[in-house]
Amino acid sequence: MKLLVTGGAGFVGAALVKLLQGRGHTVTAFDNLSSGSRIALESDHLVVGDLRDREAITAVLRDRKIDAVMHLAAPPGGMRTLDASSCYANSVLATHTLLDAMVEQRVRSLVFASSAQVYGMPVRVPIDEEHPKAATDLNGTTKWMCEQMLEHWRVAYGLQSVALRWYGTAGADLQSQVGPSRTHDGELIPRVMRACSGRGDAMPMHGIDHATRDGTCVRDFLHVNDVCEAFVLALDALQANRTRAAYNIGTGRGYSIREVVLATERVTQRQVPVRIAPRRPGDVPVLVTDASAARYELGWKPRMSDIDSIIEHAWHWEERRREHHEFQCAA
Repeated sequence: MKLLVTGGAGFVGAALVKLLQGRGHTVTAFDNLSSGSRIALESDHLVVGDLRDREAITAVLRDRKIDAVMHLAAPPGGMRTLDASSCYANSVLATHTLLDAMVEQRVRSLVFASSAQVYGMPVRVPIDEEHPKAATDLNGTTKWMCEQMLEHWRVAYGLQSVALRWYGTAGADLQSQVGPSRTHDGELIPRVMRACSGRGDAMPMHGIDHATRDGTCVRDFLHVNDVCEAFVLALDALQANRTRAAYNIGTGRGYSIREVVLATERVTQRQVPVRIAPRRPGDVPVLVTDASAARYELGWKPRMSDIDSIIEHAWHWEERRREHHEFQCAA
């Protein structure tokens, strides 16, 4: 198939491009490089452009005869950006532009990178797909708006789509060619890696009095390879007309911040400097997803998302960044 990956120069996007190419697909990455890197991809597979530019995205869909789209483009700065206007423009407006261009060019299949943040504060754990949607931050709010757009475009225009919801992606690809860049340094595991290597400050624990087993927040982390595999399987199911509107992907087993720190110390044999910090507004104590639907209906299974494997690959990537003075081929 001829596939388009929006956000294809980012961490997950670049890893997905490489996986899809390895499976025999012809892949084009579309990215404005606000947080991704062109060096992560071969130049003839990357189109630099803004997803809000209707003419630019239409040209790519038309000229490259795209069959399906993997939509991973997201606002720079991640879920905690305080720039509401930028977040809505780069998420909701960009998705609106993409969907209209797809309808115009008769591209009928899309896999969307949503987020488990759409659920907000859990009323039950693990969280299944029918859980109420009550996002507590901009990322979750805008992702849920995009999911609703997908349903409306399905009814109105026949555009078929599936959304994948997960919390956090970590690790690096097995060849250490693609990993988190400096734009991810505020996220938990990259921050732990930087603290451990000495490149960053002490790792802040935001709140140690949450209602969890050790007082720190619990999250369901996924290795980037497992996330990419879910996209491939979701596309296969979409092509076979055997998919639902959205799937959770996760391990069903969360790790607390303290457990991530301890795992890092165990894997690296180095001490992680830590400092206690205040809670952050909107922090959800436990975010662990029930991914049984993806397992049974897509045949997806996390194979590399045990915490030691995630930390091992994240540490290899961190060492590479340190040795090359934060080289620029990070995605």
